[in-house]
Amino acid sequence: PRALRAALDHAGLAPRWLELEISESALAEAGDAGAAVWGELANIGVGLVLSEFGAGATGLAALQRLRPRKLKLDTTFVHAAAGPTASTDAQVVARATIAMALQLNLPVVAEGVERVAQHAFFAQAGCQGAQGPLFGVPLAGSERARIFSDYVAPTPMLAVVGVNQAA
Repeated sequence: PRALRAALDHAGLAPRWLELEISESALAEAGDAGAAVWGELANIGVGLVLSEFGAGATGLAALQRLRPRKLKLDTTFVHAAAGPTASTDAQVVARATIAMALQLNLPVVAEGVERVAQHAFFAQAGCQGAQGPLFGVPLAGSERARIFSDYVAPTPMLAVVGVNQAA
């Protein structure tokens, strides 16, 4: 967290403008040490996004303890609730999860959205965002860099965050 804070200070960026994403499974694997780092980052104002939520790696109590800024529903969860073989039970669980997150003031994003019907279901259920192949495919690092260079003037922040060229 200290190195991240130093990088933010160097870039002149307030921590509230940065969101870091960690998957539910990676957080569970990191255990107490990961939760401690998560807490330190949240305390300095960095937004933390819990992705792959609903995959079952962490309990609901983690939402209260970890205070994420946003939840991203796991792709398998999205497909079970609104895919070609969607079940009523999965839809009920999806709606209840979204309602719970909204009551905790957590925006919800549906991951892995492939079809218009999936997007419609999750938007109607209260998701504020969606991502997946319906909207675009992941880009290689060099392509992301080219797109950003077309729209964003070079700033110290781009140098601090960098682009993973191996992707």
